[in-house]
Amino acid sequence: MTQDILNADRTTDSPPSTTEAESVNRRSFHIRYAAMFFSPMLVVVVIVGALYAFLWRTLETIGPVTAARLQDKTGDLYGAALFYRPFAYKLERYRLTSPDILLVGSSRVMQFAGEVFNVPVLNSGGASNTLDQTVGFIRAALAVHKPKAILIGLDFWWFNPSRDDDIDATGDMSDDVDLSLSQLFAPLQWVSEGSLRAGSFFEALLPVKDLAPGIGAFAKFGGRGWDVYGRYDYGTLLDGGMQSDDRHFKRTLKRLQSAKISSKLNVRVSPSAEKIDELRQLLAELDGQSIEVVLFLPPLAGSVLQAIEQDPESRLIPLWRDAMANLGARVFDFTDPQALGSNDCEFVDGFHGGAVTYMRILDAIADYGDTILSRAIDRDMVAGLIATNAGHARVNELLPGDAPPEIDFLDLGCPKAL
Repeated sequence: MTQDILNADRTTDSPPSTTEAESVNRRSFHIRYAAMFFSPMLVVVVIVGALYAFLWRTLETIGPVTAARLQDKTGDLYGAALFYRPFAYKLERYRLTSPDILLVGSSRVMQFAGEVFNVPVLNSGGASNTLDQTVGFIRAALAVHKPKAILIGLDFWWFNPSRDDDIDATGDMSDDVDLSLSQLFAPLQWVSEGSLRAGSFFEALLPVKDLAPGIGAFAKFGGRGWDVYGRYDYGTLLDGGMQSDDRHFKRTLKRLQSAKISSKLNVRVSPSAEKIDELRQLLAELDGQSIEVVLFLPPLAGSVLQAIEQDPESRLIPLWRDAMANLGARVFDFTDPQALGSNDCEFVDGFHGGAVTYMRILDAIADYGDTILSRAIDRDMVAGLIATNAGHARVNELLPGDAPPEIDFLDLGCPKAL
């Protein structure tokens, strides 16, 4: 073997040069730097992807009009947690239903059950937070279809002349869903505030897991949402799945006691003459179209009404009740639940009676006389449901067979056993 060959072998086995080592070190440094830089970004991407996947699987990414049409096919509850656009949703449900009877008002109308009517009915409760919105919804509905009768629930704060506080926007007709970054992270907020269980969030991320029926996160994971008739089911709020924020009506009473002059709950004012005239104009408009109109004043929880009446400066509610009685229209005053035989145990919170209380309202209206609305109510069915559910906020027969029993969710000492 020659010396050249031996030298060649030694050259091949020699260590890398200083320049090559530096290059390797630089590459290693760049890899570590890139990993340090991109790892947080990757974590963010995974989190955002998981949040979007949750919203997509729970159908939070569809708009209210699309949801109304989907509900027409599936019959599932619609309880969106991300977007609250009841005006658009209820108007589309009205278009799809073309009902003989239309129920109109705020959330204090949402507990009327459609099953006890013997004609097509749509409960648009929740779409109208002011008298102006009520007028707007009715006009929009009439442009689609003319009902035979309309039942309108009137809130006393609609007639408060001092009100200039924020009003929840319900007139948005958009079906678009453009998710912002804050909306993408909303599920984390729902978990932190207790309106969604952490387990439900992770359950929705399992692709092989069949989720409960429902359109929207609250419907799927809390049984909360509007049914096909427009009645709102409070779901887990009433069976202990989530905690009420109005136990002993403390939240309602605090809102009343701390109401500023500009608050809608300020009862130390006289009702607005302008709003009363606006209501008269609406009634004349509907009368001119030969549509039967019935007005009613929704009940307050007895404890809440008593607290309001004990305020020596309170005058909005009594003066408003008198003004409504003098409209010359058919008006049912159910402000005091005792007139219905209802009590605090049948309330969801201080301002909202439950489904049983609203069965009592329909029973009272049906007893009034021979009207389109009274004839549309199956009074035998109503009476039977009241008898089997007295003292409860919901009607057991309208629930799924596996629904948990109602509990004393307001901590009032109410017996809830059926």
